[in-house]
Amino acid sequence: MGLMKSVEKFKPQGGCRFATYAYWWIRKTTRKAIFQLSRTVRLPENVYTLLGKVMEAKKLSIQEGNQRPTKEEIARRVGITVEKLDKLFFTARIPLSMQQTVWSGQDITFQEITADAAIEIPDVSVAKQLEAACVQPPQHSKPKREDDNQAKIWY
Repeated sequence: MGLMKSVEKFKPQGGCRFATYAYWWIRKTTRKAIFQLSRTVRLPENVYTLLGKVMEAKKLSIQEGNQRPTKEEIARRVGITVEKLDKLFFTARIPLSMQQTVWSGQDITFQEITADAAIEIPDVSVAKQLEAACVQPPQHSKPKREDDNQAKIWY
C-alpha cells in the first residue's frame, strides 16, 4: 500500500529521489497498520507516539544508572505532567480476556469469578421485551367511530 501511494504521489520535480520518497510512504503505512491492528482496542496514533517517548525516556534513565526511574522523572523528561503520564499508562494497558484462566494449572476463568447470577442473559431479556411489546392489554371499551353516530341518525 505504501509503495502504491508513493507511486501515485511522487513528483520528480519535487527534489528528492523516488527511493527516499517510497521509503517514507512504506514506513508510514506500515506504522499505521501496526497501530490499527496490534491491539483489540485501537489507540490513536498520538498516544502511540507519546508512549514511544515515555519508553525512550525510561530507557535513557536506565542507561544513566537509575534502574527504577520514578513517574516524576519520566514525566519531566518527556515534558508532561504526572497525571497525564498516569492517564497514558491507564489508557495503554492491555485488556484481559474473560475466558483467560485466573491461575495457571486451574480451570477457573475470570468470567466464572465475575459473573453475576442476578443479571439476566441478554438474549432472554430482549426476548421478554419484544414479547411484552407485541402483546397488548385487552380493550374494555369499544372505540368510538363516526360510523356509529351516522347509523344512529339514519335509524
